[in-house]
Amino acid sequence: MDQVSEPSVNGANVLVPLNAEQISQYWDVIAPAVEASLDGITKMTHMGLNNILKLLLSGEMTCWTVVERTQPIGFILTYIQIDPFTELRSLLIYSLCLFEVAGRGAWRKGLTELIGIARATGCTKVIAYTMNDMIVKLAESIGINADVRYLTVEC
Repeated sequence: MDQVSEPSVNGANVLVPLNAEQISQYWDVIAPAVEASLDGITKMTHMGLNNILKLLLSGEMTCWTVVERTQPIGFILTYIQIDPFTELRSLLIYSLCLFEVAGRGAWRKGLTELIGIARATGCTKVIAYTMNDMIVKLAESIGINADVRYLTVEC
């Protein structure tokens, strides 16, 4: 990915949304990274990737470039999920892909931005699924509650 023209704040990471044209341009980078990030959580199919692309291009899902000093170091896909019972909205981090290591400060900054995005879109929570123990430990170290477990069995 090329440099991003959006300025970073005090040299810290910021989230910059990609528009439809940028998503199309970088889809060959985004698609395999999304597939890899979901390994073990879900079996991604060609149809699944096409559905993600459709949601991204329609604006129902957002691809945020994680930027540090104008350099993209990864991206996050988010989706507003509505609980069918309570009708409460949550900002789901569907996929997180980093091409470079980000420190705790960057994680805090990114989480702060995601919380702001969630609030601005009427969400009550930011949620994510992971099987990566390092992500869980890092999340807990910056105050994220990782007590809830997502249980699954193949059928």
